[in-house]
Amino acid sequence: MDNNIQAAHKVPIPDVPWYKTSRYHLALWSFFGFLNVYALRVNLSVAAVKMADQYNWSQSEKAQVLSAFFYGYILTQIPGGWMATRFGAKKVYGFGVLVTVIGTLVTPIVASNTPLLLAVRVLEGFGEGVTFPAMHAMLAKWGPPLERSKLATLCYSGSFFGTVVSLPVSGILANHDFLGGWPAVFYVFGALGVVWFVGWMALTSDSPAKHRWISAEELTYIEESIASQQGTHVNPPTPWKHMLTSSCVWALIINHTCQNWGFYTLLTCLPTYFNDVLRFDIQSGGINAAVPYFALFVVTLIGGQIADYVRTHDLMSTAAIRKLLNTTCYIFASLFLVLAGYVHQGQNTTAVAYLTVSVGIGGLAQSGYNINHLDISPRYAGVLMGLTNAAATIPGFVAPTVAGIVAPCALCDKPLIINGTVYKQSYWQGPDQCPPNQTATNSSSSMAYLRSLPGMDVTPSALDELAKSSTTINASTTASHATSGSSPASHSTSGTSTSSSHPSSTRSPPPSTTTQATTPSGGLPPLPAKYGKFTSCSQHTAQTQWQVVFYISAAVFVFGATVFLFFGRGTVQPWNDPNWTDESKPLLVQT
Repeated sequence: MDNNIQAAHKVPIPDVPWYKTSRYHLALWSFFGFLNVYALRVNLSVAAVKMADQYNWSQSEKAQVLSAFFYGYILTQIPGGWMATRFGAKKVYGFGVLVTVIGTLVTPIVASNTPLLLAVRVLEGFGEGVTFPAMHAMLAKWGPPLERSKLATLCYSGSFFGTVVSLPVSGILANHDFLGGWPAVFYVFGALGVVWFVGWMALTSDSPAKHRWISAEELTYIEESIASQQGTHVNPPTPWKHMLTSSCVWALIINHTCQNWGFYTLLTCLPTYFNDVLRFDIQSGGINAAVPYFALFVVTLIGGQIADYVRTHDLMSTAAIRKLLNTTCYIFASLFLVLAGYVHQGQNTTAVAYLTVSVGIGGLAQSGYNINHLDISPRYAGVLMGLTNAAATIPGFVAPTVAGIVAPCALCDKPLIINGTVYKQSYWQGPDQCPPNQTATNSSSSMAYLRSLPGMDVTPSALDELAKSSTTINASTTASHATSGSSPASHSTSGTSTSSSHPSSTRSPPPSTTTQATTPSGGLPPLPAKYGKFTSCSQHTAQTQWQVVFYISAAVFVFGATVFLFFGRGTVQPWNDPNWTDESKPLLVQT
């Protein structure tokens, strides 16, 4: 039996149902807190599909908006853990969430101004950055050693359930007219965040000793079991040198960083992948993107139960069960993530199944590396979480940006008029998501042709009408003809296409630039290979690019798990004791 649990076994556990205990009430409030912060973080991932169309963001611009959050998030990780450890986690956690809520509520107001929107997203990250370190600091005071896996997974599973709720609800709100469509995504979740903040400040406490409603039996149990492991020192100085020269701390930093690479890639980009490659509509894509995170939520709770059961019954050491769960997680996550990249349009069930396994199995890692901070240094767990999560935040703004660079081929949902032909859907690589419409350049031939159509004027509403009419063609798979030189008529596609000529036989055909669209053979003109600063691409190109994104994430997963397997530890480190002053040990040593 390792030293994490040997002494704790001697403290009697009160015979009280878990749902009547103050420590589990705190965990439930924490669950809803993380539900809120992740709903506030994720909602933009879904709303961005509509916002990109409205503001004509390119893939790189969309990636910048999605990743801006993490520039603020990284700055408050270490300060948040330190403040929570020194001054109490309740206010640090609560006001951090409140700052994120305020930023969410003003997002629709500033959305048309991209620099201002980026600043608001940085502010949201600034507030949310303190939440995980603060919660680790709170668990160090509220969590008996034998229950930390269960309590921590209950708290942090709220983040995954927040994703489950946010993705489909955001899709539904963005797809309807309530509160203006996509702005409702931010107003609804922001309002819920305000309600949670009031409850959190009124009903929780920094420590069991300060809690108004805790029973004497539970207070004694928590304080004695924690004291048996780390003593009763109050606010000792942080042993920065020993932390930063400990190999088990660096194993946590590397594993945490690698895990977040894949997690943030999917969290921020999954709706885009569903929309651009698998062609789910935004509402269906939001619902299907939520399924993997529901599995993650369930597996996280199960993993916590397994870990504490094994430790309590002395079936495996703390280090062994952490490494077993962690390694199992990343083997299956990597395999099914790669498989998901080879699913094609129409195989929706298979795609969701693969991604559900890949994301869902990640719940085991929550009882692997993610709680290991409390194993190796419960006294400084908040600071350690701030340290590792700061490094692990780097993938938050790097990974989506890399995904945007590696997979620049994006679906343009807006009708495009090029040489007199209206393309309803097409794929492009360029500075924006869609090329500028030819009418915007005052092309006299296209303008004249459009004005010749009955009851049509050249306005955005007219283009929407064209998208629904028989004059439009689906160009989502014709881009390959532009580069291969093959005739669209000779190439089988999953899309549908119709002639772009107007059905009225009395209408004159458009000027010479549109004669291809009205040829007697009925052949459709392919997208031009080049159109200004844009290059046409295809759905197949987009999928191939996303396969590379998934391969990169899988490789990063495997690397992080391997480092933790060799260098991770499960015992309390000597520098957790404020009285430990042994300077004779070499750097990068662990026990």
